[in-house]
Amino acid sequence: MLYMFLIYSFSLNFGLAIFNLLPIYPFDGYNILESIVSYFIPYKYSIIICSIINIIIVLMVIVMLFIHLDLLMIINLGYLLYLPIYKIINIDKLYNAFILNKVINKKN
Repeated sequence: MLYMFLIYSFSLNFGLAIFNLLPIYPFDGYNILESIVSYFIPYKYSIIICSIINIIIVLMVIVMLFIHLDLLMIINLGYLLYLPIYKIINIDKLYNAFILNKVINKKN
């Protein structure tokens, strides 16, 4: 009994860890991807590239959910589709906040 509980607990935690690594905005995978991409190109463009990758992945998941006809999950993923579009629209505000944060942390 305890053995099966540990197996299910491990499986659930491993699945959540893998799901968390998806490069979708609220998850950690997006922050990891943005950090890696911003290392090679300027930060302002890395936000745009990561948001486009985010949109593509969310659209792929929505298409997969249309096959299974899970309407509630499609509505939830619609919100995840809104977030990167919002980031692209407000790229100048995000970039200015990034620069301001960098200057404030440099002085301290």
